[in-house]
Amino acid sequence: MTGNQALAGYFLVLRRAEDPAFTVNPTILTYGSGICALRFPNGLGSATSGFNMSTSVSYVDLNLSPGVTYYYRLELYGNTFNVNGGTFDIYERNLSVLQIKR
Repeated sequence: MTGNQALAGYFLVLRRAEDPAFTVNPTILTYGSGICALRFPNGLGSATSGFNMSTSVSYVDLNLSPGVTYYYRLELYGNTFNVNGGTFDIYERNLSVLQIKR
């Protein structure tokens, strides 16, 4: 296929806080990153085809205090080159939390 090609990169960040609004003690725990390539067919400005790569984020949280409720979320930050618009879309996401007590 001919057309313009663009490269995009992204970071997937695991963040923890002590409130649902993520304003009390927000902490970035770890992150993963990846790339994807986009190709715009000749004559089309919005249709894309490309490849993507998945990213896994694993973290063992050993800095938890008893009696405190913690909230976790995954945040996606994208960075594109030679692209004037558009969005990064997540098609599948899973967040699993395993609690081990001693």
